[in-house]
Amino acid sequence: MDGFTGLQRIFNPLRYRTHQAIVVIGIASGAFALAVGGDLLDGFWSGIAAGLAWAIARELHPDSDMAALAAGVIAGVFQALVGGVGLGVCYLLIVFLRIIIRTTGRTPTTFDLVLNLVVVLVVARTLPGSLAGLGVALALFLSPILPNPSPRSHRLWAAAFAAIALTGLVFSPPPEDPNPSSATWLLFALSMLLSIGLLPATRPTSVGDIDGEPLDGARLRLGRIELIALLAVVTISTLGAGVVPAAPAFAALLTTGAFGVRDLFSS
Repeated sequence: MDGFTGLQRIFNPLRYRTHQAIVVIGIASGAFALAVGGDLLDGFWSGIAAGLAWAIARELHPDSDMAALAAGVIAGVFQALVGGVGLGVCYLLIVFLRIIIRTTGRTPTTFDLVLNLVVVLVVARTLPGSLAGLGVALALFLSPILPNPSPRSHRLWAAAFAAIALTGLVFSPPPEDPNPSSATWLLFALSMLLSIGLLPATRPTSVGDIDGEPLDGARLRLGRIELIALLAVVTISTLGAGVVPAAPAFAALLTTGAFGVRDLFSS
């Protein structure tokens, strides 16, 4: 798959302990969902939410395994108690971050671009999905002018992604009776408050999964800022309802931001 895609990251629970840990957290999240009265499907989605948060947090803070695992715990518990995780939305947020931060070390291949264009076509039927699609379009547009630039032809792909996402934005129905729970607002407030820890410039020590080259600090900081802004827009435009499908991303923002704040005070 190395030459087939530029966005796939390594996942091998047989080799890496942190990968084993997120599998355990996912199973524990499913068990917790069953314990609080959910069914097997609820348990399944709680495990998926934990994995999505872990994946997003790995993009936001590549040097902290603990931040990613903590995000998995929070997202798994939130899904078990509140529900509503948006697989498509969170997937597009991961794609957006991998393009802009370049954690794999490679640019998206034609296969990646075609596949994710189809995903945006499907997910853009909802307002959060449309906004996530616009995030991918923005990443493709900016990447050619960032360090280790993508091909300029990716800007044509950015236009295609933006056209589909904007069409979805126009025609997507508004949230039905948005009435977020107190847990939803708490997750939003804490993640936005702690995201200040992700704003300072940083020099990551991690390397790209595929090419083994050091990650670029400018790309990482830009990706963080854009995700914070995108999640704020999702929340405001949906009157809070968009926090639920994007909860794994908010959980990732919360824990990576908390570790960033810790790093600020310890430096």
